[in-house]
Amino acid sequence: MKRKKSLLQNYLAWEDFGLVCRKQLHSSSLDTPGQHSHADFYELVIVSSGKGLHQIFGKEFELTPGCVFLVPINTVHCYRKYDNLLIFNLLFSRKFVRFFLNDLTNLEGFQLIFNMRADKVMRSPSDGIRITEHIFPEIVRILEEMNALNESIEPGVKTELLSLFIRVMLLLSRHSRWSGPPKQLQHIGQLASLMTELEKHYSEPWTLEKMAKFTCMSVSAFRQEFRKIAGRPPVEYLLHLRLEHAFHLLEQHSHSLSEAAFLCGFADVNYFSRQFRKRFGFPPSRI
Repeated sequence: MKRKKSLLQNYLAWEDFGLVCRKQLHSSSLDTPGQHSHADFYELVIVSSGKGLHQIFGKEFELTPGCVFLVPINTVHCYRKYDNLLIFNLLFSRKFVRFFLNDLTNLEGFQLIFNMRADKVMRSPSDGIRITEHIFPEIVRILEEMNALNESIEPGVKTELLSLFIRVMLLLSRHSRWSGPPKQLQHIGQLASLMTELEKHYSEPWTLEKMAKFTCMSVSAFRQEFRKIAGRPPVEYLLHLRLEHAFHLLEQHSHSLSEAAFLCGFADVNYFSRQFRKRFGFPPSRI
């Protein structure tokens, strides 16, 4: 009975998720913060109207309506040269992604938003992730509805906010594309497809050769392009992916340590435990 209570608390403690939707107009220094970061939350930004520059990772991206980007946890960023830049900020925790958005990891748009280092692949300031035109008005409509709920204290508002957020994330994952040179689009499309395939079949015995073949690249070209887009080597990326899934299984208290390790592609439990501690800072037995 105690285990069930712990599991329910993991899923239902709203303060663990900290979901916030904010509508912000950047028209002067009075309504625009300087360089800042968020220690515990992702910040997903959708540009509704206006224009400006987004400074992050030492580079600048041009912002126009339909742009979407993720600011990772503890990442410093700011806005510059804004001209009535109207954006929606969605703030949410890592736990939110793990519990509610796991199914979306199988969609290429989700991989682009969460796992692609846009600063590493951009060729010009106008490159970036964009929402397809036909779905953009629907996303803005939902975000307006979410923003309007911020002041409400009516019962059921949190559930409504959650359902709208998941709807937005589904639309973004299905209808977000990289905007850039044609050759670059092809490479990014191939690598995003591979990330989706790894998410679906992370426990399988992937090798560099098998990954490269999936993307129709040579091993050397694949290794270079993957590291550029993901910010880490493909083998390390797969290792982190397996560890994240193992963390999720152990957090559910539905599998033993050895079962979770095996289900996530680890044949050696001791190796799994060492890598888990290295990744998360504590042993898997502590969960």
